[in-house]
Amino acid sequence: MLHDYLTTSDRSNAGFLTFTMPDTPISVFISYAHRDERLKERFLVHLAALKRERLIGVWHDQMLKPGEHLDRSIENELAAADVVILLISPDFINSDYCTEKEMQRAFARAKVGRCKAVAVILKPCGWRNIPIDEEGGRLGDFLVTPRDGKPVTQWPQGREAAWDSVVADIRRLISDNSASGIQDDSSAATDVIRPATVKIERDVWLADAIWRVFLGTWDLPPHAERAPVGPEENQRFYDLVTKEFRQAMYDGRLPISAKRGNYSDLWEAVHKDYWRDRRISYLNVVREDPIKLSVENVGGKFKRADEWREFMTTKSAVDAIWPVEIAPADPTAVPVAGKPVLRLGSQGEDVAYMQQLIGAEVDGKFGPRTELRVRAFQVAHGLQADGVVGKLTWDALLADPNFATPKSK
Repeated sequence: MLHDYLTTSDRSNAGFLTFTMPDTPISVFISYAHRDERLKERFLVHLAALKRERLIGVWHDQMLKPGEHLDRSIENELAAADVVILLISPDFINSDYCTEKEMQRAFARAKVGRCKAVAVILKPCGWRNIPIDEEGGRLGDFLVTPRDGKPVTQWPQGREAAWDSVVADIRRLISDNSASGIQDDSSAATDVIRPATVKIERDVWLADAIWRVFLGTWDLPPHAERAPVGPEENQRFYDLVTKEFRQAMYDGRLPISAKRGNYSDLWEAVHKDYWRDRRISYLNVVREDPIKLSVENVGGKFKRADEWREFMTTKSAVDAIWPVEIAPADPTAVPVAGKPVLRLGSQGEDVAYMQQLIGAEVDGKFGPRTELRVRAFQVAHGLQADGVVGKLTWDALLADPNFATPKSK
């Protein structure tokens, strides 16, 4: 079980972090360029001691079986790895697959506590300024192995001694919390989720969950018709999207699952610390399809964050955090004071009068936007948010002539 994880919040102090002794072998994924096959094989020989002690289990792409899908199998192993070891060389850097698919994915997972990423410098190369993410992170911001980034092929005591030093670093990484030179970030040692074992529950798009809280119903109108109306409602909706939901996710009360950027079609749990400096994009909830809901960085950096995509959550968690208490159903079969029951598709002067009272666009046609406005009014007055204007809704409308607010352009 992982107990600590590599963070990028203080790259200048980043180093090897530590595990307690695992009950089961820690899964290790080795990323390398095929031109470095011979060096990788010698590395595996030196790792054999850790394997025999049942400290680690190792996977690399030469373990693929005939008939297995190459990219999909690699993605699955990388997503399940506790430790990702990157064998850095000129050929590794030259490989788009190694750097963009495997290395950047490894550091993205490490950043949110899913694994530890360890760079092993094989050969002399300009590795220090290689980008590891889209936020300006560089490989040189992290400590590497062998010591001081001296390449294995140029180690003063020879390659065998270099490999021995690398394996010693890895041993300390996974088994010795008190080893000198190993930094222990115990504050980051909680609530680590392992994608290989955790059950991810999801049954509603996050965008739909937000609209459900705003409208007070799971019976949602078409997404294109859900734009909030009026300055006051826009502010309420904005606060809900960017503050209340973000806080619930950061507190761990609202579980979120998503797919990893453009890397994988696998669903993973999004660690709650991800929301420390990110929030849901308010305009994307209003304008985009729920599947394309996006996230933006905060703290003065309003840049779209593409690490995750297709956000989902659970209805039960949303209902537990934002319960809706509604009155009995509006008896729509009973008109009031000569006013007819109005619903989607109704037209005429009564619809226009109701639209004026409720602050909707007055055109005499009960369309989706009018229905949305009716639902919002019903939620605000403790009525069933069914979008139908019957006796109880008419009574509330006539009793609250100040509800209408100016429409937004």
